[in-house]
Amino acid sequence: NSSSSKVQLENLSDGSGPPSSFSTISLCYNESGLHISQTNYNQNYSTSSASIAECNDPVSSSNSVSVYIAPNNELNMQCFTEFDVSPDNISYNAGVFSPRLPVPPQRFEMSCHSNTSGLRSDTSIEPGNSMWQAYLFMSFSTINCPFNCPTPQSNCPDNNTLSSDNPAADSASEAERAYRVNFFRV
Repeated sequence: NSSSSKVQLENLSDGSGPPSSFSTISLCYNESGLHISQTNYNQNYSTSSASIAECNDPVSSSNSVSVYIAPNNELNMQCFTEFDVSPDNISYNAGVFSPRLPVPPQRFEMSCHSNTSGLRSDTSIEPGNSMWQAYLFMSFSTINCPFNCPTPQSNCPDNNTLSSDNPAADSASEAERAYRVNFFRV
């Protein structure tokens, strides 16, 4: 079985009318993690600025896609994983602790090596079609144990260890595999 739904914005938040660009997102999962494909249409593509050249540079200040995902095992969700990727495949990886407003969130940058962070990305660009696509992978151990989260998480023996070093995080039960997720395109 498969299902499909479509959400279309009628007006931008500033009231200036409908958006001129749009994105589609496809999700699937396997025993290792979540696979995400986001295609961005009708976007004037520009390469990242010189100040965005390496992993954990501030890619969200430029063209990027962002995923914010948290395990839904807290009554008062405070910790999540942030994964931003530019069209040039430059990523920003962080565990985020956000206790509540007006306290600003604390970001703890993660390793840029996929074998320790549990995050991988690839991008493709079609400038002639005003389109680019991001392919993202997030391991369940990274999703279930946001990096450096100071509040206790189930299946996370040591929150100061990079998530993929916590094998117990991969063994979450089906009931614990409920998530809160937001997707953004900047």
